[in-house]
Amino acid sequence: MKIVVPLLLFFLLAGWTGCGRKGPPAAPEAVAPERVTDLQGDVVEREIRLSWTIPAGERLFRLYKATEPFGQEPCVDCPVRFTQEIDIDTADPRAVDVAGDKVIYRDSAEAGYRSLYKIVVISADGLRSKDSNIVYVP
Repeated sequence: MKIVVPLLLFFLLAGWTGCGRKGPPAAPEAVAPERVTDLQGDVVEREIRLSWTIPAGERLFRLYKATEPFGQEPCVDCPVRFTQEIDIDTADPRAVDVAGDKVIYRDSAEAGYRSLYKIVVISADGLRSKDSNIVYVP
């Protein structure tokens, strides 16, 4: 009986103090995908061709488009109002052409308007990257 009390006290103290800091479990931090930094646009035979490099391990993109009439001077400090969203899956051969780590997306040019584009990468977990550079296509 004399040994039971010290052992009981030892296990109570050891269990009570435990090891480490106690607190609620913490979820691992989600990391946003790498953003596209090299979005480019050209007009080829009345067709707009956009191209960019695919960040490693990504395949889903959201393309944002805005249009401005020709003759209107672009406002450098004004925010761009992107009115169209196009979801692009590089695994779908009907959506884009993929050559190595480059994507080529084709869009129709609108007479009398210039188009502005930006890209956002969407990870498999649904996380969004920061916006790409904005491209003005005459």
